[in-house]
Amino acid sequence: MMGTADRTAWADGVIALFYTGLFVWAVSTGTAAAEAAVQDYGYNIDSGAIQFLVAIFYFGPLAVLFGLAAASLFRCWRVKWYLHWFAVFCAVAPFFIPGVAFVPA
Repeated sequence: MMGTADRTAWADGVIALFYTGLFVWAVSTGTAAAEAAVQDYGYNIDSGAIQFLVAIFYFGPLAVLFGLAAASLFRCWRVKWYLHWFAVFCAVAPFFIPGVAFVPA
């Protein structure tokens, strides 16, 4: 019978693989956009820059964090739940940052 930690570890592992796939997709899409701009215009200013930055600063670290969380839950480390909830926080927090400007004081 699987306990809560085992189910969460499997979920974190699947999420880590998902973010790894998104990382690879964003890097390849950004690179393809930059190459297409060079072919079309002879130079590139910012084509693919957003995808590349999102891959490097969001998808990559989240893949590592969820992978560490899954490993810590499988191995029963003391920090297993802290790593899990930190990874969840890091995944969700950027979605609330733009809304902070619209909260009345």
